[in-house]
Amino acid sequence: MAQQSTFLEELMAAGRGTISLLIGDRRAGSYFDFSQRGLAGSFIAFLAVTGLNAALPVLLGSAR
Repeated sequence: MAQQSTFLEELMAAGRGTISLLIGDRRAGSYFDFSQRGLAGSFIAFLAVTGLNAALPVLLGSAR
């Protein structure tokens, strides 16, 4: 059974995994969730960031 974690715990684990990848730690993959739940969470985060990236210039009135 998969372990349930909060958003903050997942964020901290992803941060640790990213730092581990940058410094070359071979155990970096253990910080990431490769299950369907992890994939869905990553996809939702990707969609949220894409939407923010599209809406922020409009909201801030960025002139082209």
